[in-house]
Amino acid sequence: LGRIIEDHYKLQQRLNIPRTTYYEQEQRLKAMGNCDTFLKTIKDEIVEMAARAPAEPTPQPRTEIPQDRPSRDQGPDTYEDEEPRREEQSRDNGVLDARDGVLIVTDERYPRAAMVVKDSFDRTAPFSCLDLNVEIYQVSSQELGCHAHRGNIDRVVLCDDAAKRKAQSWKNTAKAKHVIIVTESGLVGGNGAQPATVTNSLILGYGPLAGIHELMHTFGFSDGPSTNTEYAPVTGDIMNCTGWGCYVSADKWEGISRGFGKRIPNNCR
Repeated sequence: LGRIIEDHYKLQQRLNIPRTTYYEQEQRLKAMGNCDTFLKTIKDEIVEMAARAPAEPTPQPRTEIPQDRPSRDQGPDTYEDEEPRREEQSRDNGVLDARDGVLIVTDERYPRAAMVVKDSFDRTAPFSCLDLNVEIYQVSSQELGCHAHRGNIDRVVLCDDAAKRKAQSWKNTAKAKHVIIVTESGLVGGNGAQPATVTNSLILGYGPLAGIHELMHTFGFSDGPSTNTEYAPVTGDIMNCTGWGCYVSADKWEGISRGFGKRIPNNCR
């Protein structure tokens, strides 16, 4: 399902059609009430857009490296052709390049919640103004080894320490500044320790912005006003406003931008 939605999005880009976000796709699925109907609709739209899309450029043959240049075997410090290696470097161990941005590590079989978290960075100020690289790295539950369990507070969900270390290692491989774990679990909750962690049950059932919420805790932000006091106290920084385009008051934005080594553009909304 995730790959089909990604193909749908890429075709919209090629046709310069406004992107249907993952959150909006989620709402379409809920409205249709049937996964098979939703998949058929998406596939039909892909076929229709593919017929209208301009042909992609034909890949040019790669120029051979002259024999008198140092070979890659002589070591990375002497190899001059660095640009063609970027794709290889960006996919070391299958981890995408999320340089200076956010890597979302998920053990979901279908990364629906991870997609919602990724989409929230595009829709929520000030993250949407920072031109962040946000990538999803999907692994098996065995490979991650989160074993989601409750902390001392009911809404807190933790992963095993080994899973946290793996997530931090993948973050370093992706050259990301931050990492969020989205784990598949029937438990509803998350935590704002390093690394930020949320369950898919929380994202899909209660809070599409929970990934951003827990990440902001790692920046030092505290909980803020919420209509559901079971999940947040009534004072603090986060949730000073509501809705997809508004989650933290503008006077707190610099604290977020500093977490990415960036500055807030003057036209950020």
